Amino acid sequence: MNSFINFVLMQIGWFAAILGAAHQQAWIGSAAAVAIVMQHCFRAEQPMTELKLIAIAIAVGFVLDSGLAIAGLIEFTSGVIVPGLTAHWMLGLWVVFATALTSTLQWLIKRPLWAMLFGAIGGPLAYLSGAKLGAIQITSELTYGLIAIGWAAAMAVFCIAIQRLSVSELRVTQPC
Repeated sequence: MNSFINFVLMQIGWFAAILGAAHQQAWIGSAAAVAIVMQHCFRAEQPMTELKLIAIAIAVGFVLDSGLAIAGLIEFTSGVIVPGLTAHWMLGLWVVFATALTSTLQWLIKRPLWAMLFGAIGGPLAYLSGAKLGAIQITSELTYGLIAIGWAAAMAVFCIAIQRLSVSELRVTQPC
C-alpha cells in the first residue's frame, strides 16, 4: 500500500512540475515536491537518512541537468533562478524521484544493472514527455543519448548511496 501511495504521489509531483513549468507556474512543481518530501520523511523510519538520499539526488540532478543546460542541449521554459543552470522545479523532480528509491523502486535498487537500464530508458522518456508538454526544449536528438547515459550513471550512484547509507531495507511505516 505504501508503495502505491508513493507511486501516486510521484505521478502527482511529476505532472505538477511539468505542467506548472509549461504554464509559467514553476513554483507549483517545487511546492508539490516539498509537500511530498515532508510527508515521505514524516512517515519514514529514518527521516535523516532519507534526507541524505534526497540531498544526493539534488546534487546528481543539478550536475546532470545543469551540464545539459550549459552545453545548450536543453532549455527550461520557466523556473530558472541562475541563467544557464537547471530550473528549481527540475530539482523538485529529482527530490520526488528520490522518495521512490526506498519505497516504490526499492526492488529495482537491489538490482543495479536493472536500475541502470531503467534509468537509461526511463530518463529520456521522461525528458521527451516534458518536452512534448512544453516544460523543456530539447535542442538536439543527440541529447536523449546523453540523458540515457546520465540517468544510467545516476541510478548507479543511487544504488551505491543506498547501500552505503544502509537504507535498502527502509520502509515507510505509517499509512497516509
